[in-house]
Amino acid sequence: MRQAAHLLAGLFLSALFLWLTLRVVDFAALRDAFTQVDLAMLALAPVALALGYGARVQRWRIMLRLHNPGLGFGRAGVAFVAATAVNNLVPFRAGDALRCFAFGRWLGVTPGAVLGTVIVERVLDLVALMSIAAIAIWLLAPQQPGWPAIAVAAAAGAAIGLLVLWALIHPNLAGRFVRGLSRIAARLGPKTQSRVDALLLPLSAALSGLGARGQRRPILAWTVPVWVLEGACFAAVAHAVSGLSAPAAAWLALPMGTLATLLPTTPGHIGPFDYAAQLATTALGNPLVEATVFVLVVHAVLWATTTVTGLVCLLVWTMLTPGKATS
Repeated sequence: MRQAAHLLAGLFLSALFLWLTLRVVDFAALRDAFTQVDLAMLALAPVALALGYGARVQRWRIMLRLHNPGLGFGRAGVAFVAATAVNNLVPFRAGDALRCFAFGRWLGVTPGAVLGTVIVERVLDLVALMSIAAIAIWLLAPQQPGWPAIAVAAAAGAAIGLLVLWALIHPNLAGRFVRGLSRIAARLGPKTQSRVDALLLPLSAALSGLGARGQRRPILAWTVPVWVLEGACFAAVAHAVSGLSAPAAAWLALPMGTLATLLPTTPGHIGPFDYAAQLATTALGNPLVEATVFVLVVHAVLWATTTVTGLVCLLVWTMLTPGKATS
């Protein structure tokens, strides 16, 4: 019942935000604007996105190699992109659960260790998005009413995210947190404590390992191309849309639209992403119709590229046994 309620709430939010996105758009003009999209420029978008996902996989692989030094890029990539496709198609972030608990043997890493890397990955991306939002607002929308306050809030969010990241990977703090959860689990019985410890102890070890000085630099360094290349995907779509007078708005639409996906909606984040990215794009003076075309096209590129590639990765995973698959 709880999952059904969450699903219904997600459907409602998606429908609401999609209606907000399209409620005043001239559909005849929208159709005409779609026909004016430069396909040659648009073709650069999935290329940039694929390179960005390559950087994501490499960053994740660096974290996982603490626990499996022989992990190859291909094997990590199959798990990462397959999980992304599942998130695009199935509710409740099922892809994240798949990555943590179903790909353990494939990766040669315990579920707790994978969970630790996913948590750090999410915090890193949140910090990066908040930072991009703050920079884009200060550079692109300094005169817009209310935007400086949003930039300050984004910068504050990035700072808080950095503190959370430091706390996560600080060995003493992570250990204390895990020991506290273990004591709570002990009150529910020895079996429950045993199961919780089986997950938490590898998680604690994973977080502590990621805090090592030799690990922090490459993980942080690979976060830069992750989001620069995803921004390049947005920019390629913006330049492909004829009539978009301020294509640099793509760099504001990137963090605003992506942060909106934190809302619990349908798989693929239909609605919140589109509305937030549309607001960011029109805030810099772009026409509504062209801004809507940009948002819908970039969303389609993000979803289709990762879903199709991820489904191929799922097929590879199901066909190859972990013992025989090559990296």
